[in-house]
Amino acid sequence: MTVELRRTCASAEEARRLAAAVAVDDPAHVTVVAEGDALLVRVEPASAGSVRATLDDLLACLAAAEAAARTAGNPARRP
Repeated sequence: MTVELRRTCASAEEARRLAAAVAVDDPAHVTVVAEGDALLVRVEPASAGSVRATLDDLLACLAAAEAAARTAGNPARRP
């Protein structure tokens, strides 16, 4: 089983930053790359059950990276 997700970002730079933000946490069966302004995620898990857990974790990490980028880009929101 292979699952592929594609998300269009605001820019190619945003796509590169999000890919880099989750790269350190990617297990061997996950590939996250920036392709232009798109973020491409490919998951090739050993079992169907593990794909859900992997995607849950990865999507949570991406959401955190996006939130951090929004905060970093808006000085008024910084603590």
